[in-house]
Amino acid sequence: MIPNSYDKEEANLKDKLILPENYKQTYDNIVKLIETAKRKVFETANFETVYLFWHIGQELKDNILNGQKAEYGKFIVKKSE
Repeated sequence: MIPNSYDKEEANLKDKLILPENYKQTYDNIVKLIETAKRKVFETANFETVYLFWHIGQELKDNILNGQKAEYGKFIVKKSE
């Protein structure tokens, strides 16, 4: 395969690129920032989903069940006497 002119330019650029001594540390710091941001997004989305479902349940309890407890659990779990 014959490389195109872009590949040659990229290869020449890589040969001329001189990285500072703290390049690895800077790279690692950037990776940590990205990982932290991803974790925060996941935690926030997870919290908001739980919060949403709790509020949906509260709305149903207040407006459909008139504040009464739902009885579906009686059929799922047998009461111990």
